[in-house]
Amino acid sequence: MKTLVLVDGDILAYTAGAAVERETRWDDDTFTLAADLDEAKDAFVTMLTKAKKEAEAADAAPVICFTPSGPTFRHALWPTYKEGRKRKPLVHKALVEWAKTELNYPSVEKPGLEADDCLGILATHPANAAFRRVIVSGDKDLAQIPCEILDFKRGTLTTITEEEGEQLFLLQALTGDPTDNYPGCPGIGAKRAPGIAAGGWAAIVAAYAKAGLTEADALIQARLARILRYADYDHQRKEPLLWEPR
Repeated sequence: MKTLVLVDGDILAYTAGAAVERETRWDDDTFTLAADLDEAKDAFVTMLTKAKKEAEAADAAPVICFTPSGPTFRHALWPTYKEGRKRKPLVHKALVEWAKTELNYPSVEKPGLEADDCLGILATHPANAAFRRVIVSGDKDLAQIPCEILDFKRGTLTTITEEEGEQLFLLQALTGDPTDNYPGCPGIGAKRAPGIAAGGWAAIVAAYAKAGLTEADALIQARLARILRYADYDHQRKEPLLWEPR
């Protein structure tokens, strides 16, 4: 079986760009920050090559997914989504442009979607069902997608089942994500959340009600948490189909 390697280009570009930044202190009051784009390119390729090897697909031509500039559909649901994140590395924009135009691997980005969503859609696309599918990322949210996940930062390769993916999604709907700046259900932390999520959507709605919130509030958090799959996207209109309880 051939392997389809799907790469989170956002994380690779951020990691490679941050790795080559150098701070120089010229005197007590003057500092500068510099980065070498060629070094960042080398770091990007090195990580990509290592990831393919760890995915047991050294000869595969990976598909690299990126988040385009501008707001995503999640910003329409939660205006402060991802607000307050750290700055991107100096060479990030140039590195991404190079990866998309000169690296000779196919790249994918969709307006209004994040790289995570593109990865989820491709990994669950019926046309790719005959492939062994491996997502390369360091983002824990992608464990919602039923396929193999290579955490390139830790070097771990894990197979996610449909049931495991759905449970993680419901868990995220409860706990929120401080990194992405959406709160989830007040008072529900990592310790209590798994037991509630195991009860399905009704148990999640009950937890929100106990916190003085409504099912509509819970639904917004679930839609923020949901990494899109093939069935969560209108491929003709090119827009997400927001998650509905089943």
